[in-house]
Amino acid sequence: MLGVAERRTLAPALIFACLVAGLLAGCDGPQSALDPAGPEAEKLAKLFWVMTIGAVALWAGVMGLALYAVKTGSPPANAANLLILGGGVVLSITVLTALLIYGLVLTGTLRSAGAG
Repeated sequence: MLGVAERRTLAPALIFACLVAGLLAGCDGPQSALDPAGPEAEKLAKLFWVMTIGAVALWAGVMGLALYAVKTGSPPANAANLLILGGGVVLSITVLTALLIYGLVLTGTLRSAGAG
């Protein structure tokens, strides 16, 4: 038998495992958005995942730079300008431009709605 302390530490992990199992159960089948059924749907699913990964990478980079700026205290003006321009402007523009180009190239290969 598990004691009260063991049950208290095991309960959140068990609840999390049940939630994950429930969510993953809906990731398959004909009505799943994560299971594309045709070539155009596969391209759109790939576009979705690339955009999601790019957005998460951009967010993580900017948040990492923000945490670095907070942890270092009051940096010199040159370092602050470098963080703002490098992380906030150059990093964002680079990632978003790459994602835009990828999306435009990929969607250009899809059939138009009227084409049969």
